[in-house]
Amino acid sequence: PLIWDTGASNGLTCHPDDFIDFVPMEVKVKDVTKVNTVVGVGTTLHKMTDTRGVTAWMPCISYLLPTTDVRLYSPQTYHQLFGGYSKVDGDNVRMVLSDRDIVIPIERERSNLPIIYDSHTTERERELHGPEILDSLPFKRCAHLFRPDKEWFGASLSHFEQFDPNALSSMGTPEEAEAVLEEFDDWVLTSRGLPAQILAEENANLCGPEKELLLWEWKLGISMYRIQELMRSQKLVEPDGTEYNVPPVIIPQFKS
Repeated sequence: PLIWDTGASNGLTCHPDDFIDFVPMEVKVKDVTKVNTVVGVGTTLHKMTDTRGVTAWMPCISYLLPTTDVRLYSPQTYHQLFGGYSKVDGDNVRMVLSDRDIVIPIERERSNLPIIYDSHTTERERELHGPEILDSLPFKRCAHLFRPDKEWFGASLSHFEQFDPNALSSMGTPEEAEAVLEEFDDWVLTSRGLPAQILAEENANLCGPEKELLLWEWKLGISMYRIQELMRSQKLVEPDGTEYNVPPVIIPQFKS
């Protein structure tokens, strides 16, 4: 089973086959009674069912902790990446997403926790749905910098001559790391053909707002839906009824 945990800043699992991407590392994580050592971080893929009965493939940035016996899902991680929100609704919690709702029952009599059963994905399901999920995650961009043997968008990092792993280690400075990431951004965009074919000023197939959205999608590594949310002003309402208008986080150059 998978515990839907509002207090979890990241997911947690003891099963290596939950991951569709993985970076080995040792990280100390402290809980209430002791300090645990996780052995890696990556993207786990979970299977849920929405209110229409349609399967939803839900990613989570998770730690691998072999000594645990639970799976945790972090809704806050999902909403930070893809938008939407969650709320407690009686004996259920409801994830309100851009295109669907997912309702998870709270087991009042046993654990008093929202629990999802049959969430584990098969190897075939991870192969089918994993690549699409990974393309929308921001950490994927940095994870591949440490895996030059892999291909990304059809191009291998072994061909990226400017790649300097020392600049991204403790030996490098923040300025060196930023320079590598900027060069890497340009290289991958060229590998995808974006500058020459899609983002060229003379390209009439895309309008200005669409080109701008593509650039922000690559720069931030989050979903386009989330980027569009950041481009809009938001209205906040206090419990006493006071309303505030919050300006956009990203000021778009074009009006859409």
